[in-house]
Amino acid sequence: MASSSSLLTLFIFSLFTIIAQATVPQNETFKFVNSGELGPYLVEYDANYRMIDIFNKPFQVAFYNTPNAFTLALRMGLQRSEQLFHWTNTSNKGVVAFRLLPNGNMVLLDAQDGPYSLVLEPKGLALYYKSNNSPRPILYWFSSDWFYIPKGSLQNVTLTSDSEIFDIGFDYHVANSPYTGGNRIIGRPVNNGTLTYLSLGIDGNIRMHTYFLDVRENVWQVTYTLFDRDSYDESECQLPERCGKFGLCEDNQCVACPLENGIFVWRKNCTSKAVTSCKASEFHYYTVEGVEHCMSKYTTGSRVSESNCGNKCTKDCKCVGYFYHRENSRCWIAHDLQTLTRVANSSHVGYIKVPN
Repeated sequence: MASSSSLLTLFIFSLFTIIAQATVPQNETFKFVNSGELGPYLVEYDANYRMIDIFNKPFQVAFYNTPNAFTLALRMGLQRSEQLFHWTNTSNKGVVAFRLLPNGNMVLLDAQDGPYSLVLEPKGLALYYKSNNSPRPILYWFSSDWFYIPKGSLQNVTLTSDSEIFDIGFDYHVANSPYTGGNRIIGRPVNNGTLTYLSLGIDGNIRMHTYFLDVRENVWQVTYTLFDRDSYDESECQLPERCGKFGLCEDNQCVACPLENGIFVWRKNCTSKAVTSCKASEFHYYTVEGVEHCMSKYTTGSRVSESNCGNKCTKDCKCVGYFYHRENSRCWIAHDLQTLTRVANSSHVGYIKVPN
């Protein structure tokens, strides 16, 4: 095992060799070839990397393998510090000039490969989950109270940090509105948080990682987590995959496995029986009271009767259950069960489809 590992933040671009387009002035063209010795330090996901000689403290560019192909990436951190590797996906959409600034800025287009995506929408930021079973992404979080947008639409959001009072937050601008924008503070680290990046993790959670340049220990800290038991913003139970394929979540923990024959202690292998037939005569539903699906909180569902809600699921071969709020006749069709949140309102019910 290596004695230490460099802490990196990398913004990754899908290419092996980078060559500027012919229309770019000759003094702006560049070419980097992915060859030579691999880096010696341990990185997450058993990846490997090669450093290249573009450096502007504390940033350096590298080729990174994850693990099917090498991509270009940006490292943030110094080898002298307490260390760990971090990697964040982005996508190259046509680079015509390349400079690594002291703040680590490389202006390129961001992309998201996994099931989770963070989207800028007219009224705020939204998090979506997309599975192979669902015909469309599921909204599982929306920044309802982060930004004030009485009229018009959100134009852009910029992550900012105050080097004097250490606030970390967002500056936002609103288009087509007499109210032009504002600032939302969401964190205050113990030191200067200028070197902070926002990541969307493989678990669907938003985190801010801060690198403290002028300290020798604990140089990296998670300075904000959206879905967190210590956060005022959102519970971990709202994460779609918090309890794996199936489970009941309460107080940020997976507490039960709600099966047809009873409520059992939750384990990672908790799952309902799969329905393999589309024939209504070959499956039925069992009821779980006082629960909500992750899509119920930030979407309105459809306004239908409880029986018609069930009919919609029955006619949909990919539907694995439906969820209903009896007090306002709202219906949600689920193509993945995953994490259900326990709530006090017993009129919020779930119907789980199982074979006969």
